[in-house]
Amino acid sequence: MRAPPTSILKFGSGSGAEQPARKTASLRGLRHTSATLALNAGVPVKVVSQRLGHAKTDITNDIYAHALPSMQKDAAAKMAALLR
Repeated sequence: MRAPPTSILKFGSGSGAEQPARKTASLRGLRHTSATLALNAGVPVKVVSQRLGHAKTDITNDIYAHALPSMQKDAAAKMAALLR
């Protein structure tokens, strides 16, 4: 029985000694990228958290905090525009 794949994307072609180095994207990396892109696109943290299967949004906030500063700037700009 074969083990499940840990990556699904492979780039490169050729065979044998001619084969160039391959870059792979792990499933974990794709999951992380998907969540980061969703947060940057304005998907609410609660929704992203549910899609990832996190028990609490605190987990999502801790892991994806790097994506949230840009969201804070965007929220501040929107509030400033509303108050003008």
